[in-house]
Amino acid sequence: MAWFEEWFDTPLYEKLYAHRDEEEAAMMAALIAHTCPPHKYREVLDLACGRGRHSYNLAALSYQVLGADLSPNAIDKAKTNIPRGLKRNPSFVVHDMRKKLKIRFDLIVNLFTSFGYFENHDDNKNVIKNVSAMLKENGAFVIDYLNPDFVTSTLVKKQKHEVDDIEVEITRSISKSMVKKTMRFSWPGTSNNQVFEEKVQLYDFGWFRDVFEESGLELTEKFGNYDGSPYDAKESKRMILFALKK
Repeated sequence: MAWFEEWFDTPLYEKLYAHRDEEEAAMMAALIAHTCPPHKYREVLDLACGRGRHSYNLAALSYQVLGADLSPNAIDKAKTNIPRGLKRNPSFVVHDMRKKLKIRFDLIVNLFTSFGYFENHDDNKNVIKNVSAMLKENGAFVIDYLNPDFVTSTLVKKQKHEVDDIEVEITRSISKSMVKKTMRFSWPGTSNNQVFEEKVQLYDFGWFRDVFEESGLELTEKFGNYDGSPYDAKESKRMILFALKK
């Protein structure tokens, strides 16, 4: 079983990331709406949607959203936790991003570093090629990815904290252009522990520009954070790219 198949489907994943910033998710949705307004890009695929927080924010802005994720547990949570009062309720399906859906979309989004999980570079390239194939003519693609230079220069190699009385030791390292995060969960007073990993490729702007070109996508905008600030390869926390299908 690949690390992402195991880790994203465990309740410990939810505990570790329960602090995720809802304000940032709303800011990301607003940035998307400013650049790709819902009256023009109505039908949206939230690819690797997780538990649906970005899908909800996009739906609140009148997009018609389909969220897709490999984790059945995540999709179950997304379906059951839809907020009340949305202009359009999103739909959710279990789906592997390495495969194409038969539906075509006006806009496809891949947010919060939900890309670069595969050690085989061709697998990651094929995800973007699939995105292009699933877009309608003149459709748009948005990817919100880590900034590899910023990650490398600010890497915290080890830290410890507690989550609901569970001790978590996190170690990080970079090898073969991949950042690896190992999480060891321990229950105090017992010998019980569980270990999980996350691995993400450190693809830079040039890699995305070239793969977009190969996939029939034209880069149109790049931002360095959710507030729409300009992208700086050394200082920006995020690398947010917008592209159009040629």
